[in-house]
Amino acid sequence: MLIYKKYRFLFLLPLFACSTSKKLTTTKILTVAPSVVASKNTINSIAIDYADTHIEPIKTIPKTIDYKNDYTENLFQDFKSNKYNLEETSHELASLENISAKLNYGTSDPDTIQNPLDISNCKLPEMMTRGDVGIGFPRIANRMKSLGNLTINIVFVDFSDAVSTMTPQEVYSILTPYAEDYFKTVSYGKLNIQFKPNFKWNRMSKPSSEYGWNNLTFHLHKEYIQEAINLADADIDFSNSDAFIIIANPDAIELKNGPAFTAYPGAGIKVDGKEFLSSATSGHDLKFWGGLWFNHEFGHEMSLVDLYAYQGSEHRFVGEYSIMGLISCTGQDLFGWEKWILGWLNDDQVICANSGISTALITPIETAGGTKLFTMPISNTAAIVVESRRAIGYDKKLPKTGPLVYIVDTNIPSGTGTIKILPFDETDTNKLESPMVVGQVIYYMNYSIKFISTDIKGDLIEIKRIDFN
Repeated sequence: MLIYKKYRFLFLLPLFACSTSKKLTTTKILTVAPSVVASKNTINSIAIDYADTHIEPIKTIPKTIDYKNDYTENLFQDFKSNKYNLEETSHELASLENISAKLNYGTSDPDTIQNPLDISNCKLPEMMTRGDVGIGFPRIANRMKSLGNLTINIVFVDFSDAVSTMTPQEVYSILTPYAEDYFKTVSYGKLNIQFKPNFKWNRMSKPSSEYGWNNLTFHLHKEYIQEAINLADADIDFSNSDAFIIIANPDAIELKNGPAFTAYPGAGIKVDGKEFLSSATSGHDLKFWGGLWFNHEFGHEMSLVDLYAYQGSEHRFVGEYSIMGLISCTGQDLFGWEKWILGWLNDDQVICANSGISTALITPIETAGGTKLFTMPISNTAAIVVESRRAIGYDKKLPKTGPLVYIVDTNIPSGTGTIKILPFDETDTNKLESPMVVGQVIYYMNYSIKFISTDIKGDLIEIKRIDFN
Protein backbone atom coordinates (compact mmCIF):
# COMPACT_ATOMS: atom_id res chain seq x y z
CA MET A 1 0.00 0.00 0.00
CA LEU A 2 1.25 3.42 -0.81
CA ILE A 3 1.83 5.65 2.19
CA TYR A 4 2.78 8.53 -0.01
CA LYS A 5 6.44 8.22 0.86
CA LYS A 6 9.15 6.14 -0.69
CA TYR A 7 8.01 2.99 1.18
CA ARG A 8 5.46 0.37 0.09
CA PHE A 9 4.27 -1.23 1.59
CA LEU A 10 -10.63 -29.29 23.65
CA PHE A 11 -18.21 -37.50 29.36
CA LEU A 12 -14.64 -36.43 30.51
CA LEU A 13 -12.75 -39.53 29.55
CA PRO A 14 -9.02 -38.99 30.01
CA LEU A 15 -6.43 -41.70 29.60
CA PHE A 16 -4.43 -42.80 32.61
CA ALA A 17 -1.44 -44.86 33.63
CA CYS A 18 -2.08 -46.15 37.16
CA SER A 19 0.03 -47.92 39.76
CA THR A 20 -2.85 -49.13 42.00
CA SER A 21 -6.51 -50.19 41.66
CA LYS A 22 -9.17 -47.73 42.65
CA LYS A 23 -12.83 -47.96 41.64
CA LEU A 24 -14.36 -45.14 39.73
CA THR A 25 -17.09 -43.11 41.32
CA THR A 26 -19.64 -40.76 39.83
CA THR A 27 -20.21 -38.58 42.82
CA LYS A 28 -18.45 -35.49 41.61
CA ILE A 29 -16.77 -33.84 38.72
CA LEU A 30 -13.08 -33.61 39.28
CA THR A 31 -10.30 -32.12 37.28
CA VAL A 32 -7.62 -34.75 36.96
CA ALA A 33 -5.18 -32.98 34.72
CA PRO A 34 -4.66 -29.39 33.71
CA SER A 35 -5.78 -30.06 30.16
CA VAL A 36 -9.00 -31.93 31.14
CA VAL A 37 -11.65 -29.64 32.57
CA ALA A 38 -15.37 -30.26 33.02
CA SER A 39 -17.61 -28.57 30.52
CA LYS A 40 -21.13 -27.34 31.16
CA ASN A 41 -22.17 -29.34 28.10
CA THR A 42 -20.84 -32.63 29.52
CA ILE A 43 -23.47 -35.28 30.34
CA ASN A 44 -22.90 -37.53 33.41
CA SER A 45 -19.27 -36.61 33.51
CA ILE A 46 -17.09 -39.32 34.94
CA ALA A 47 -15.24 -38.25 38.04
CA ILE A 48 -12.43 -40.10 39.72
CA ASP A 49 -11.85 -40.57 43.44
CA TYR A 50 -8.12 -40.98 43.29
CA ALA A 51 -7.07 -40.64 46.92
CA ASP A 52 -3.99 -42.70 47.73
CA THR A 53 -3.35 -43.40 44.07
CA HIS A 54 -0.84 -42.10 41.64
CA ILE A 55 -2.53 -40.98 38.46
CA GLU A 56 -0.89 -39.41 35.49
CA PRO A 57 -2.44 -38.59 32.15
CA ILE A 58 -0.69 -40.45 29.39
CA LYS A 59 -2.23 -38.82 26.37
CA THR A 60 -4.39 -35.96 25.29
CA ILE A 61 -6.90 -36.96 22.62
CA PRO A 62 -7.31 -34.93 19.48
CA LYS A 63 -10.57 -36.12 17.93
CA THR A 64 -14.27 -36.10 18.82
CA ILE A 65 -16.50 -39.14 19.35
CA ASP A 66 -20.14 -39.51 18.48
CA TYR A 67 -22.18 -40.12 21.65
CA LYS A 68 -24.33 -42.58 19.63
CA ASN A 69 -21.37 -44.85 18.96
CA ASP A 70 -22.13 -48.26 20.56
CA TYR A 71 -18.64 -48.99 21.86
CA THR A 72 -18.13 -45.69 23.55
CA GLU A 73 -21.71 -45.66 24.88
CA ASN A 74 -21.27 -49.13 26.43
CA LEU A 75 -17.94 -48.17 27.89
CA PHE A 76 -19.50 -45.05 29.35
CA GLN A 77 -22.28 -47.14 31.00
CA ASP A 78 -19.69 -49.58 32.35
CA PHE A 79 -17.90 -46.73 34.04
CA LYS A 80 -21.15 -45.42 35.52
CA SER A 81 -21.90 -48.84 37.05
CA ASN A 82 -18.38 -49.03 38.45
CA LYS A 83 -17.79 -52.23 36.49
CA TYR A 84 -14.16 -51.47 35.95
CA ASN A 85 -11.41 -50.24 38.14
CA LEU A 86 -8.62 -48.16 36.82
CA GLU A 87 -6.06 -50.92 36.67
CA GLU A 88 -8.39 -53.22 34.74
CA THR A 89 -9.42 -50.60 32.27
CA SER A 90 -6.29 -48.69 31.58
CA HIS A 91 -5.73 -50.81 28.46
CA GLU A 92 -9.31 -50.16 27.33
CA LEU A 93 -8.81 -46.46 27.78
CA ALA A 94 -5.51 -46.50 26.03
CA SER A 95 -7.11 -48.05 22.97
CA LEU A 96 -9.52 -45.16 22.48
CA GLU A 97 -7.14 -43.02 20.52
CA ASN A 98 -9.82 -40.95 18.88
CA ILE A 99 -11.85 -39.90 21.90
CA SER A 100 -12.21 -36.28 22.79
CA ALA A 101 -12.43 -35.06 26.37
CA LYS A 102 -15.99 -33.95 25.62
CA LEU A 103 -19.06 -35.78 24.32
CA ASN A 104 -20.12 -34.73 20.87
CA TYR A 105 -23.80 -34.32 20.06
CA GLY A 106 -23.81 -34.99 16.34
CA THR A 107 -21.44 -32.17 15.39
CA SER A 108 -18.36 -32.90 13.37
CA ASP A 109 -16.16 -30.17 14.72
CA PRO A 110 -14.40 -30.46 18.08
CA ASP A 111 -14.85 -27.80 20.67
CA THR A 112 -12.64 -26.39 23.34
CA ILE A 113 -11.88 -28.48 26.40
CA GLN A 114 -12.28 -25.64 28.80
CA ASN A 115 -15.04 -23.05 28.88
CA PRO A 116 -13.84 -20.16 26.73
CA LEU A 117 -14.25 -16.49 27.31
CA ASP A 118 -17.00 -14.63 25.53
CA ILE A 119 -15.77 -13.90 22.02
CA SER A 120 -15.98 -10.16 22.63
CA ASN A 121 -12.91 -10.46 24.86
CA CYS A 122 -10.83 -11.38 21.84
CA LYS A 123 -12.22 -8.78 19.44
CA LEU A 124 -9.39 -6.33 19.77
CA PRO A 125 -10.58 -2.74 19.29
CA GLU A 126 -9.72 -0.78 16.18
CA MET A 127 -7.34 1.91 17.39
CA MET A 128 -7.50 4.02 14.23
CA THR A 129 -3.73 4.49 14.20
CA ARG A 130 -4.05 5.61 10.58
CA GLY A 131 -7.78 5.99 10.14
CA ASP A 132 -8.03 4.44 6.70
CA VAL A 133 -6.79 0.87 7.36
CA GLY A 134 -6.73 -1.35 10.46
CA ILE A 135 -7.51 -4.90 11.61
CA GLY A 136 -9.38 -4.21 14.86
CA PHE A 137 -13.09 -4.45 15.62
CA PRO A 138 -15.32 -3.11 14.38
CA ARG A 139 -13.95 -2.95 10.86
CA ILE A 140 -13.48 0.60 9.61
CA ALA A 141 -16.87 1.71 8.31
CA ASN A 142 -15.63 3.75 5.34
CA ARG A 143 -13.92 0.83 3.66
CA MET A 144 -15.26 -1.37 0.88
CA LYS A 145 -17.73 -4.15 1.76
CA SER A 146 -16.11 -7.57 2.06
CA LEU A 147 -19.14 -9.86 1.65
CA GLY A 148 -21.39 -10.68 -1.26
CA ASN A 149 -21.10 -9.66 -4.90
CA LEU A 150 -19.03 -6.66 -5.92
CA THR A 151 -19.11 -5.04 -9.34
CA ILE A 152 -15.87 -3.32 -10.24
CA ASN A 153 -15.42 -1.22 -13.34
CA ILE A 154 -12.02 -1.17 -15.01
CA VAL A 155 -10.67 1.90 -16.78
CA PHE A 156 -7.58 1.55 -18.98
CA VAL A 157 -5.20 4.51 -19.46
CA ASP A 158 -1.97 5.17 -21.32
CA PHE A 159 0.26 8.19 -21.91
CA SER A 160 1.93 10.16 -24.65
CA ASP A 161 5.34 8.97 -23.44
CA ALA A 162 4.08 5.40 -22.83
CA VAL A 163 1.66 4.53 -25.59
CA SER A 164 0.46 0.99 -25.08
CA THR A 165 1.51 -1.65 -27.59
CA MET A 166 -0.80 -4.15 -25.90
CA THR A 167 -4.55 -4.26 -26.28
CA PRO A 168 -6.69 -3.65 -23.19
CA GLN A 169 -7.77 -7.29 -23.48
CA GLU A 170 -4.16 -8.44 -23.27
CA VAL A 171 -3.52 -6.35 -20.18
CA TYR A 172 -6.81 -7.53 -18.65
CA SER A 173 -5.61 -11.13 -19.03
CA ILE A 174 -2.81 -10.36 -16.55
CA LEU A 175 -5.48 -9.72 -13.94
CA THR A 176 -8.19 -12.23 -14.64
CA PRO A 177 -9.33 -14.84 -13.71
CA TYR A 178 -6.68 -15.12 -10.98
CA ALA A 179 -7.81 -12.08 -9.01
CA GLU A 180 -11.46 -13.12 -8.84
CA ASP A 181 -10.60 -16.77 -8.10
CA TYR A 182 -8.33 -15.81 -5.21
CA PHE A 183 -10.97 -13.91 -3.26
CA LYS A 184 -13.68 -16.49 -3.97
CA THR A 185 -11.42 -19.25 -2.61
CA VAL A 186 -9.88 -17.62 0.45
CA SER A 187 -13.23 -16.11 1.51
CA TYR A 188 -14.88 -19.57 1.31
CA GLY A 189 -17.18 -18.19 -1.36
CA LYS A 190 -18.27 -15.19 0.71
CA LEU A 191 -16.80 -12.57 -1.64
CA ASN A 192 -17.39 -12.64 -5.36
CA ILE A 193 -15.75 -10.10 -7.65
CA GLN A 194 -17.23 -9.26 -11.04
CA PHE A 195 -15.04 -7.11 -13.23
CA LYS A 196 -16.61 -4.89 -15.88
CA PRO A 197 -13.79 -3.79 -18.16
CA ASN A 198 -14.22 -1.07 -20.75
CA PHE A 199 -11.77 -2.22 -23.42
CA LYS A 200 -10.54 1.17 -24.55
CA TRP A 201 -7.29 3.05 -23.96
CA ASN A 202 -7.96 6.49 -22.50
CA ARG A 203 -5.07 8.86 -23.16
CA MET A 204 -4.10 10.89 -20.11
CA SER A 205 -3.37 14.59 -20.59
CA LYS A 206 0.21 14.53 -19.34
CA PRO A 207 3.21 12.27 -19.82
CA SER A 208 3.47 9.50 -17.22
CA SER A 209 6.54 11.21 -15.78
CA GLU A 210 4.49 14.23 -14.74
CA TYR A 211 2.05 12.57 -12.34
CA GLY A 212 4.41 12.72 -9.39
CA TRP A 213 4.84 9.01 -8.79
CA ASN A 214 8.30 9.50 -7.31
CA ASN A 215 6.80 11.48 -4.44
CA LEU A 216 3.12 10.62 -4.69
CA THR A 217 0.79 12.31 -2.21
CA PHE A 218 -2.87 11.69 -1.50
CA HIS A 219 -3.86 14.76 -3.49
CA LEU A 220 -1.69 13.92 -6.50
CA HIS A 221 -3.07 10.40 -6.50
CA LYS A 222 -6.64 11.68 -6.28
CA GLU A 223 -6.10 14.08 -9.20
CA TYR A 224 -4.72 11.26 -11.34
CA ILE A 225 -7.71 9.03 -10.55
CA GLN A 226 -10.25 11.79 -11.08
CA GLU A 227 -8.81 12.61 -14.50
CA ALA A 228 -8.97 8.96 -15.58
CA ILE A 229 -12.57 8.65 -14.37
CA ASN A 230 -13.59 11.84 -16.16
CA LEU A 231 -12.11 10.50 -19.39
CA ALA A 232 -14.06 7.24 -19.12
CA ASP A 233 -17.33 8.71 -17.86
CA ALA A 234 -18.82 9.04 -21.33
CA ASP A 235 -18.45 5.28 -21.86
CA ILE A 236 -19.14 3.95 -18.34
CA ASP A 237 -22.08 4.41 -15.99
CA PHE A 238 -20.46 4.36 -12.58
CA SER A 239 -23.72 4.85 -10.69
CA ASN A 240 -24.27 1.08 -10.34
CA SER A 241 -20.66 0.28 -9.52
CA ASP A 242 -19.35 -0.82 -6.14
CA ALA A 243 -15.84 0.24 -7.06
CA PHE A 244 -13.46 0.88 -9.92
CA ILE A 245 -9.77 0.44 -10.62
CA ILE A 246 -7.49 2.28 -13.02
CA ILE A 247 -5.23 0.03 -15.09
CA ALA A 248 -2.31 1.90 -16.63
CA ASN A 249 -0.18 0.70 -19.48
CA PRO A 250 2.12 -1.73 -17.59
CA ASP A 251 5.02 -0.55 -19.73
CA ALA A 252 4.80 2.95 -18.24
CA ILE A 253 7.89 2.59 -16.09
CA GLU A 254 7.46 6.00 -14.44
CA LEU A 255 4.49 4.52 -12.57
CA LYS A 256 6.69 2.12 -10.65
CA ASN A 257 4.03 0.71 -8.32
CA GLY A 258 0.26 0.45 -8.10
CA PRO A 259 -1.11 1.84 -4.81
CA ALA A 260 -4.55 1.70 -3.20
CA PHE A 261 -6.56 4.86 -2.73
CA THR A 262 -8.45 5.17 0.58
CA ALA A 263 -10.33 8.34 1.46
CA TYR A 264 -12.65 9.79 4.07
CA PRO A 265 -16.20 10.92 3.17
CA GLY A 266 -15.99 14.19 1.30
CA ALA A 267 -12.50 13.51 0.00
CA GLY A 268 -13.29 10.69 -2.39
CA ILE A 269 -13.68 10.42 -6.16
CA LYS A 270 -16.97 11.81 -7.42
CA VAL A 271 -18.68 10.65 -10.59
CA ASP A 272 -22.26 10.10 -11.77
CA GLY A 273 -23.67 11.47 -8.54
CA LYS A 274 -21.70 9.05 -6.40
CA GLU A 275 -18.63 9.30 -4.19
CA PHE A 276 -16.10 6.47 -4.14
CA LEU A 277 -13.88 6.27 -1.08
CA SER A 278 -11.80 3.29 -2.21
CA SER A 279 -9.94 2.53 -5.40
CA ALA A 280 -6.61 1.28 -6.74
CA THR A 281 -4.32 2.19 -9.61
CA SER A 282 -1.93 -0.23 -11.27
CA GLY A 283 1.66 0.51 -12.19
CA HIS A 284 4.62 -1.09 -13.88
CA ASP A 285 4.76 -3.76 -11.12
CA LEU A 286 1.54 -5.31 -12.47
CA LYS A 287 3.77 -7.24 -14.85
CA PHE A 288 5.61 -8.74 -11.84
CA TRP A 289 2.80 -9.28 -9.31
CA GLY A 290 0.14 -10.35 -11.80
CA GLY A 291 -3.43 -10.69 -10.59
CA LEU A 292 -2.41 -10.73 -6.92
CA TRP A 293 -1.59 -7.04 -7.27
CA PHE A 294 -5.34 -6.43 -7.23
CA ASN A 295 -5.95 -8.72 -4.23
CA HIS A 296 -3.30 -6.96 -2.16
CA GLU A 297 -4.48 -3.46 -2.97
CA PHE A 298 -8.16 -4.37 -2.70
CA GLY A 299 -7.28 -5.85 0.70
CA HIS A 300 -6.46 -2.28 1.72
CA GLU A 301 -9.74 -1.09 0.25
CA MET A 302 -11.43 -3.54 2.67
CA SER A 303 -9.27 -2.12 5.55
CA LEU A 304 -6.39 -4.63 5.74
CA VAL A 305 -2.98 -3.28 6.71
CA ASP A 306 0.43 -3.77 5.16
CA LEU A 307 2.24 -6.63 6.91
CA TYR A 308 5.67 -5.89 5.48
CA ALA A 309 7.87 -3.26 7.11
CA TYR A 310 8.02 0.24 5.67
CA GLN A 311 11.51 0.63 7.10
CA GLY A 312 14.34 -1.83 7.67
CA SER A 313 14.20 -5.45 6.60
CA GLU A 314 10.88 -5.57 4.78
CA HIS A 315 9.67 -9.07 5.62
CA ARG A 316 10.89 -9.54 9.18
CA PHE A 317 7.36 -9.56 10.68
CA VAL A 318 5.45 -12.24 8.74
CA GLY A 319 7.91 -13.43 6.11
CA GLU A 320 6.27 -15.36 3.32
CA TYR A 321 2.76 -15.53 4.78
CA SER A 322 -0.24 -13.53 3.53
CA ILE A 323 -0.27 -11.49 0.35
CA MET A 324 -0.69 -8.42 2.57
CA GLY A 325 3.01 -8.89 3.27
CA LEU A 326 4.97 -10.13 0.30
CA ILE A 327 2.53 -10.39 -2.61
CA SER A 328 4.50 -13.21 -4.24
CA CYS A 329 4.85 -15.11 -0.95
CA THR A 330 4.81 -18.91 -0.54
CA GLY A 331 1.89 -18.97 1.93
CA GLN A 332 -0.44 -16.80 -0.13
CA ASP A 333 -3.61 -17.37 1.92
CA LEU A 334 -4.52 -14.60 4.33
CA PHE A 335 -4.03 -14.91 8.07
CA GLY A 336 -7.09 -16.21 9.90
CA TRP A 337 -7.30 -12.92 11.79
CA GLU A 338 -7.54 -11.04 8.52
CA LYS A 339 -10.35 -13.35 7.42
CA TRP A 340 -12.16 -12.82 10.73
CA ILE A 341 -12.07 -9.05 10.47
CA LEU A 342 -13.45 -9.31 6.93
CA GLY A 343 -16.35 -11.51 8.04
CA TRP A 344 -15.10 -14.60 6.22
CA LEU A 345 -14.77 -16.40 9.57
CA ASN A 346 -17.77 -16.39 11.90
CA ASP A 347 -17.42 -15.74 15.63
CA ASP A 348 -18.26 -19.39 16.36
CA GLN A 349 -15.16 -20.39 14.42
CA VAL A 350 -12.93 -18.56 16.89
CA ILE A 351 -12.16 -19.73 20.44
CA CYS A 352 -11.25 -17.08 22.98
CA ALA A 353 -9.12 -18.76 25.66
CA ASN A 354 -9.38 -17.88 29.33
CA SER A 355 -6.44 -16.98 31.51
CA GLY A 356 -5.87 -20.51 32.84
CA ILE A 357 -5.23 -23.53 30.68
CA SER A 358 -7.21 -23.98 27.50
CA THR A 359 -7.01 -26.56 24.76
CA ALA A 360 -8.64 -26.60 21.35
CA LEU A 361 -8.54 -28.39 18.02
CA ILE A 362 -8.16 -25.99 15.12
CA THR A 363 -8.83 -26.96 11.51
CA PRO A 364 -6.76 -25.81 8.53
CA ILE A 365 -7.30 -22.19 7.56
CA GLU A 366 -7.33 -23.13 3.89
CA THR A 367 -10.55 -25.20 4.20
CA ALA A 368 -14.09 -24.11 4.99
CA GLY A 369 -15.83 -24.99 8.26
CA GLY A 370 -14.62 -25.85 11.74
CA THR A 371 -12.76 -23.93 14.40
CA LYS A 372 -10.13 -21.79 12.75
CA LEU A 373 -8.56 -19.54 15.38
CA PHE A 374 -7.45 -20.10 18.97
CA THR A 375 -6.86 -16.72 20.58
CA MET A 376 -5.66 -15.50 23.96
CA PRO A 377 -5.98 -11.78 24.77
CA ILE A 378 -2.83 -10.52 26.43
CA SER A 379 -3.64 -6.80 26.65
CA ASN A 380 -6.40 -4.39 25.64
CA THR A 381 -5.10 -4.28 22.09
CA ALA A 382 -3.06 -7.47 21.64
CA ALA A 383 -3.67 -11.21 21.46
CA ILE A 384 -1.85 -14.46 20.80
CA VAL A 385 -3.40 -16.21 17.81
CA VAL A 386 -2.90 -19.79 16.62
CA GLU A 387 -4.09 -21.15 13.28
CA SER A 388 -3.39 -24.34 11.32
CA ARG A 389 -1.57 -24.09 8.00
CA ARG A 390 -1.54 -26.95 5.49
CA ALA A 391 0.04 -27.23 2.04
CA ILE A 392 -3.22 -26.95 0.13
CA GLY A 393 -4.94 -24.31 -1.93
CA TYR A 394 -2.99 -21.08 -2.11
CA ASP A 395 -0.61 -22.51 0.51
CA LYS A 396 0.22 -25.58 -1.58
CA LYS A 397 3.90 -24.63 -1.85
CA LEU A 398 4.51 -24.41 1.92
CA PRO A 399 7.53 -26.60 2.74
CA LYS A 400 6.46 -27.07 6.38
CA THR A 401 2.94 -27.23 7.84
CA GLY A 402 1.34 -27.10 11.28
CA PRO A 403 0.19 -24.52 13.83
CA LEU A 404 1.32 -20.99 13.10
CA VAL A 405 1.49 -18.70 16.13
CA TYR A 406 1.46 -14.94 15.90
CA ILE A 407 0.75 -11.75 17.79
CA VAL A 408 -1.88 -9.25 16.65
CA ASP A 409 -1.66 -5.75 18.10
CA THR A 410 -4.20 -3.23 16.81
CA ASN A 411 -2.27 -0.39 18.40
CA ILE A 412 0.59 -0.91 15.96
CA PRO A 413 0.10 0.90 12.65
CA SER A 414 0.23 -0.53 9.16
CA GLY A 415 3.75 -1.33 8.00
CA THR A 416 5.25 -1.44 11.49
CA GLY A 417 4.35 -4.94 12.74
CA THR A 418 0.59 -5.18 13.36
CA ILE A 419 1.04 -8.95 13.02
CA LYS A 420 4.26 -10.73 14.05
CA ILE A 421 4.92 -14.45 13.72
CA LEU A 422 6.33 -16.23 16.81
CA PRO A 423 8.95 -16.99 17.80
CA PHE A 424 10.02 -13.60 16.55
CA ASP A 425 13.36 -13.53 14.82
CA GLU A 426 14.21 -10.43 12.82
CA THR A 427 16.91 -12.26 10.91
CA ASP A 428 14.39 -14.77 9.55
CA THR A 429 12.71 -13.01 6.66
CA ASN A 430 10.72 -15.92 5.22
CA LYS A 431 9.33 -17.63 8.39
CA LEU A 432 8.78 -20.85 6.45
CA GLU A 433 10.12 -22.93 9.38
CA SER A 434 7.76 -21.20 11.84
CA PRO A 435 4.92 -23.79 11.88
CA MET A 436 5.21 -25.87 15.06
CA VAL A 437 6.09 -29.56 15.35
CA VAL A 438 4.27 -31.92 17.76
CA GLY A 439 5.55 -31.45 21.29
CA GLN A 440 7.00 -28.02 20.63
CA VAL A 441 6.28 -25.22 23.09
CA ILE A 442 6.53 -21.53 22.24
CA TYR A 443 6.83 -19.07 25.11
CA TYR A 444 5.72 -15.47 24.87
CA MET A 445 5.60 -13.16 27.88
CA ASN A 446 3.95 -15.30 30.61
CA TYR A 447 2.18 -17.66 28.21
CA SER A 448 3.08 -21.00 26.68
CA ILE A 449 1.65 -22.40 23.47
CA LYS A 450 2.05 -26.17 23.09
CA PHE A 451 1.39 -28.29 20.00
CA ILE A 452 -0.09 -31.49 21.50
CA SER A 453 -1.08 -33.61 18.52
CA THR A 454 -2.27 -33.55 14.93
CA ASP A 455 -4.35 -35.53 12.47
CA ILE A 456 -6.05 -34.99 9.15
CA LYS A 457 -8.73 -32.82 10.77
CA GLY A 458 -6.44 -30.34 12.42
CA ASP A 459 -4.05 -29.50 15.24
CA LEU A 460 -4.61 -29.80 19.00
CA ILE A 461 -3.19 -26.78 20.83
CA GLU A 462 -2.82 -25.88 24.51
CA ILE A 463 -2.39 -22.29 25.66
CA LYS A 464 -1.40 -21.80 29.29
CA ARG A 465 -0.75 -18.76 31.43
CA ILE A 466 2.42 -19.19 33.49
CA ASP A 467 2.41 -17.99 37.09
CA PHE A 468 5.90 -16.86 38.02
CA ASN A 469 5.03 -16.21 41.69
